[in-house]
Amino acid sequence: GVISLTGLGVRFTSIISLMAGDSRILFLVFTMIASIILGMGMPTSAVYIVLASILAPGLIELGFEPLAAHMFIFFGAVMSNITPPLAIASFAAAAVANADPWKTSLSALKGASGVFLLPFIFCYSPALLGLGSAIEIAEASLSALLGMLCLSIAAIGWFFINLSGAIRLVLAACAIALILPGMESNLAGLVIAGSILLFLFIRNRRQEDLESEKSAQ
Repeated sequence: GVISLTGLGVRFTSIISLMAGDSRILFLVFTMIASIILGMGMPTSAVYIVLASILAPGLIELGFEPLAAHMFIFFGAVMSNITPPLAIASFAAAAVANADPWKTSLSALKGASGVFLLPFIFCYSPALLGLGSAIEIAEASLSALLGMLCLSIAAIGWFFINLSGAIRLVLAACAIALILPGMESNLAGLVIAGSILLFLFIRNRRQEDLESEKSAQ
């Protein structure tokens, strides 16, 4: 109602364009913020309909694929369900589990931190949406999956053991390298993150073996 009565819808694209300037990433960030805020008080379908008519043309004019532009808006509206302060899905899950709503909401936000980056990924790498050859789609999907996994581990701070701040920062950097398009950055992120996670896994197995030997004695 506010958007229609005040004429904000007509001016929305120009306002965001003015704030973002020529920066494509800023336009995406502001679009995501608008999608999340509107999604907190409106159904997902309604948010998509409103913003698809207002902001999708601006994204397409900046050079993004039409499918990526529309899916970006839709993802933002969906992610509002776990974004505080009105994380409807998290609060509903907390009620079912008899848990604290705010702690549940923050845990969901940490666990889904990689999902918030997914819309940005497929805007710059449309192969994730099936736009490209089979090799491009497979490469983009695998690197994005590994990057989101590393980012979620870094955000939660646990992988068999509680992780230190330094390891979490390195894993977050590896996640960004995996998410960014480019074979060199993907390989660097894969090697570093794989080495860290493999070391943590082997260390945990050795500790379990030692504990089992002690208990047997």
